[in-house]
Amino acid sequence: MVYTLNAIEIGKIIKDLRVKQGLSQQALAKGICTQPHISNIENGREIPSGFILYLLSKKLRVNVKYLFDIHNDSNITYKNNIKFIVHSFIEENDFGQVLKILEEESHLFEGSEDQQFLLWAKAISHYYSSKDSSSCLTMLKTALRKTCKCLKFCSEQELTIINSIGILLSESSQNRKALRILHWTYRHIHRHYYIEDRTLPIKNIYALARSLSRNQDYHNCIHYCSKGIEQCLKYNSLYLFGELYYERGLNHYFLNQHTSALADFEQAIMLFKLKKQYNFKQFVENKIKEFELRK
Repeated sequence: MVYTLNAIEIGKIIKDLRVKQGLSQQALAKGICTQPHISNIENGREIPSGFILYLLSKKLRVNVKYLFDIHNDSNITYKNNIKFIVHSFIEENDFGQVLKILEEESHLFEGSEDQQFLLWAKAISHYYSSKDSSSCLTMLKTALRKTCKCLKFCSEQELTIINSIGILLSESSQNRKALRILHWTYRHIHRHYYIEDRTLPIKNIYALARSLSRNQDYHNCIHYCSKGIEQCLKYNSLYLFGELYYERGLNHYFLNQHTSALADFEQAIMLFKLKKQYNFKQFVENKIKEFELRK
């Protein structure tokens, strides 16, 4: 195997910083990755992702840009790394960390598309931190107007924002509007020639399924949950995989299809355990007891 100078440099600097901090590989890895992963990075056998680099920089108490500057042999810019990290924290529901990063790095977001991304991420994070749907919906609409001139031809980022508007409306008991927007987004996502963010179709399908369930349209909810599960399998993605099985199981239960409900709940438990989402795992186990599905 040929190790690049880039990988060797990154590994050497991370090792030097770790030793100066008096940290073992195990201590540095804790909450970020595994000890063998750190060993591989330090020995130049692998280059960490932007997300891992960000977490390591925080643990090692250095400016994240210092590590990204070394990482910049790739075509990924510092700004794009920050966007990737923001997306990663949103997926992990760590909205406090998202707001902190956006405050520290706001100077990066100057162009219309970058300002749009900033407003979208802020709106999502503020909503899940404060549940103030009105101001967050206003922020999302402002973000959309930054670039969107014609809804017939939307960029991927614009579709992400429109999908977020649908989700917030659904969670704010404006289900009729939400369903119209989420159905529209579903059609346009699947017409789009290329979607880079493979979580977007899954996120849209899950939101649409939940909105259908709130509308007591249980059969269609099950249909879209199955489509979402197919997307997860197609892209080898665990994103919302357990949630889709849980939602499908719940709607099977509403239709008195208890055998199917239990099968889906057990699949959800397995996936939540795999992702170490033990609070979700416990929640589903409690539902099985509440619904008396196990004989």
